[in-house]
Amino acid sequence: MVNARSIKKKLDKFFSQLTTSGVDVGVIMESWLHSYIDSAYISIPGYVLYRRDRPDREGSGVCASVTTGILCKRRTDLEHPVFECIWLWLRPNRLLRPFSGIICGIVYFPEALAPENRDRVSYLIETLDSVRSAHPDCGVIICGDLNTLAFSDVLAHHNLKQIVRDPTRGNSILDLILTDICNHHGAVFWRPKPSRDITVRAHKAQKRSVRRFPESAINAFGRWVSSHHWFTGLDSVASVDSLTESFNTDVKTAIDIRFPLKSVKIHPTDRPWMTSRIKQLILERQRVFHSYRNGRWKELRIRVRDEIAAREKAFYPEEVSYLKNTDPRKWWSLVNRLSGKSSGASAISYEVGNKVLSGLELANRLNNFFVSVTSDVPALDYLTLPAFLPAPDQLPVIRPTKVYKKLLRLSPFKACGSDAIPNRILKLFASELSEPVTTIFNRSLSSGDFPSAWRDAYISPIPKASPVTCDNDL
Repeated sequence: MVNARSIKKKLDKFFSQLTTSGVDVGVIMESWLHSYIDSAYISIPGYVLYRRDRPDREGSGVCASVTTGILCKRRTDLEHPVFECIWLWLRPNRLLRPFSGIICGIVYFPEALAPENRDRVSYLIETLDSVRSAHPDCGVIICGDLNTLAFSDVLAHHNLKQIVRDPTRGNSILDLILTDICNHHGAVFWRPKPSRDITVRAHKAQKRSVRRFPESAINAFGRWVSSHHWFTGLDSVASVDSLTESFNTDVKTAIDIRFPLKSVKIHPTDRPWMTSRIKQLILERQRVFHSYRNGRWKELRIRVRDEIAAREKAFYPEEVSYLKNTDPRKWWSLVNRLSGKSSGASAISYEVGNKVLSGLELANRLNNFFVSVTSDVPALDYLTLPAFLPAPDQLPVIRPTKVYKKLLRLSPFKACGSDAIPNRILKLFASELSEPVTTIFNRSLSSGDFPSAWRDAYISPIPKASPVTCDNDL
């Protein structure tokens, strides 16, 4: 990128810089070209020239030379009738995984009054909005001479960074690059590469254990739970812990048989509409490709393309539009995830006594810390409790219908507890499971003992500061 002030006088130097440095895209501000200057005079072999001249007089103007090895399309529909700018859609042969393409804007904004500068900022924001509505996973590069334009709103609205830090002329930074593909740059030469976070996501898939709930397995579980005899081998005075253990064992064994855990790979950059079926088709397509069966490969390529198109088309009305009308908070979360503005949760770790705690060590420390919060509260002494007479004739009895209604109110999308019984099973078979659960509740009331298995819970610490440096930050 260069602020040339007439490229005609510096064409040889520009040609030398492009060819010797292996530049893919050369950008020129203040080209000082006019319509009577033929593009063939300033074109460089191996590059395609895109130009926009100032029509009324000589001076100013922008142009770009893009190597023929990069697929490039000029987006004249985005260009403003007055502002000096060129918009290019770039699709290099090798592109960073999170991005489907790059929208590159070359702009030159001379000094102007505040109202015109506000119009320029609005134009940049609205142009990027229109591009990202059609290509939500595209990369963005805006480069050029913005002079006195206050571009902070552009950075904030589209999560961009200004990466040129060194003066490009004297002590001033005239030429700027605003992008979300950043880490390495120069004032004139810039070779974009992903940030550290993107690199990690692009190469590291995560394994997750999931349960599938096909209709056949649900029917099989329904037949089992409808005919199962609960608490076999236990007498009428069995402890509440024995009842709970027997119930959990029977249900979890039946679930593991009919809904076994399966390990799946989840890539951080997977689109939300990506399914296991599409991934299986892609894997099969790649295997066929490497076996040189072109006919079968073309067939699978078409199937993968059609399957992805169908899922994308159905995703918006099924998920995005539905959430916008029912749960705006989840809708915003999904929109931010689609646009790449949200990042996944990272593991918490911090230093204690010159030792970095994470994983199990940190979990045990947090557990002890949470327990210590109530350590100054004295234990309950039953002998000091007052006696109120007359006592009720009998203890309250919980009815199965009440438990049934409570089970129906469970959310199947919430995570299960420490007993590893999915909420979907508890809700779907609330009628059958309400009987044994009611028995456990009533035995707990009559014995005055709470089931030990139900005393455990999963706790997720939420950071109050970033980064976390001590226990009080959670």
